[in-house]
Amino acid sequence: MKRFIFTILITLVVSLTVAAQELPQFIYPSYAEWIYNDKPVTADVFSRGAAIYVNSQNQALMLISPYFSCQGIDSIAATIKWRSESSEIGLTIAIDDGLDTPLDSIHIMPSSSGIMQTLNGTIVVPAGVTTARLRFVSWDANNSNGGTIKTVQLQAITGTTPPDDPTIKGDVDGNGKVDIADVTALIDSLLADNSSADPSVADLDNDGKVTIADVTALIDKLLSGNH
Repeated sequence: MKRFIFTILITLVVSLTVAAQELPQFIYPSYAEWIYNDKPVTADVFSRGAAIYVNSQNQALMLISPYFSCQGIDSIAATIKWRSESSEIGLTIAIDDGLDTPLDSIHIMPSSSGIMQTLNGTIVVPAGVTTARLRFVSWDANNSNGGTIKTVQLQAITGTTPPDDPTIKGDVDGNGKVDIADVTALIDSLLADNSSADPSVADLDNDGKVTIADVTALIDKLLSGNH
């Protein structure tokens, strides 16, 4: 009986560990083994972001994650920092197990163009798949109307675990933390007068718009240590 109970406890621990596993993140400096345009991602690529479109040679410029274990995962929530030149061009997330044909895919559309924004999508892990990777591509985009991926945050979801919102309030530059660089990024976006800051992270005072008051709120947040 004790051995039976011990076996159940071990099974539960293993199941919880698998469910909470770390998926590969494309957030500085956590983009090791990611592939962009058939080459390993480097710090230089990250600083510019990954341009997503199909070039004149009909080559799709894709961002591809490393392989990861799908054990215990029902689906994957993806949160992408995305700057698009067109609100009519969307981003496709495909899951595959190493073969050329995607096992499943979803298509998500930006709400507007020319600004940094957050795209959210959830892709189902097909039954029986134990190891997979994700591909981010936009087959209907070209050099003039494509988009750029700055960060990708992935979260494993089980049938009983709803996804959390991984958006970090105040993380204007999208590097996964809130620091003085975000103050600079927010000021730059306001000076550019193009509302380029994503309201989901830049609207610190929650008044529905991004203004100089949010700069003050962000500075207060940093000084208080509440970040």
